[in-house]
Amino acid sequence: MMFMHETKGKFENAIILLDEPGLHLHAAAQTDLLRRMKAYAQKNQLIYTTHLPFMIDFTRLDNIYVSEEIPKEGVKVHKNWATADKDSRFTLQAALGLSWSQSLFIGQYNLIVEGVTDFWFLMTISTLLREAGREGLDEQLVVTPVGGASRAAYVGTILHGQNLNVAVLLDSDREGRAAYEQLVKQWIVDANHVLCLGDTLGTTEQRTLEDLFDPAYYLTHVNAAYRKELAGQQVTLSTANTSCIVARVEDALKVIGIGNFNKGRVAKRIMNELPKKRLADLSQDTVDKFTKVIAAINAIVVKWKKYA
Repeated sequence: MMFMHETKGKFENAIILLDEPGLHLHAAAQTDLLRRMKAYAQKNQLIYTTHLPFMIDFTRLDNIYVSEEIPKEGVKVHKNWATADKDSRFTLQAALGLSWSQSLFIGQYNLIVEGVTDFWFLMTISTLLREAGREGLDEQLVVTPVGGASRAAYVGTILHGQNLNVAVLLDSDREGRAAYEQLVKQWIVDANHVLCLGDTLGTTEQRTLEDLFDPAYYLTHVNAAYRKELAGQQVTLSTANTSCIVARVEDALKVIGIGNFNKGRVAKRIMNELPKKRLADLSQDTVDKFTKVIAAINAIVVKWKKYA
């Protein structure tokens, strides 16, 4: 109302100077205000200061200046952000982090997986399936690793709260089951959108994505990855242990005197050769397990599309 009064009802050809707009608004309201200010700037010159990351507009990088107060010199304004000190750049860096994290979830259909190795395996096998004329992951699906079951629950809940289509794929180990309980029973995410690997594979035993590979194939890469530490020995798995293969390998290495099994180390070796293979090079059991999991994921996407 004040802007309209000052411009005699025209609200144009004015210079608008604002200090910390949005200061007492929550994040979503700050984003709304930023959109409103863009409208104000259509026919006016608008300049504002802010320390709030949500008030940074990264669609107009050319409009952003960093201001700092330098002792004995006064205020200096930087068009080149790198020339400002780190404290002055902090708001901008925080905003960049928020912008980056939000860009991870720009897909209409999203799948959250626990770790980057899960992402590698799923995407690579999906490609092999598609190359063989079989069903791979829906191409509109954005798959995002988040670094653990608890984070999968947290990120999945956030995206669900933003009314995005999101499914979560969890290992059926202790951490995965706990995350499932949080998502479904505490944070009210639709149980049909949270997949536990054991349930998907039809077993009540603990399973991780590594269990989709043939045990002998996975063990070959464990022995290769730990060749130096094994010093000529070979890892063998106990047939009495029905835990997930990662836990079984960890136990077997401890017997030999090797602790702290790093499954990422093994995954890297697998990924060095897996993209070069054809689907026919993998065991039928491996293909069947991955096919079952991918089909379960795609079934969720089909429902989303049906009600879009």
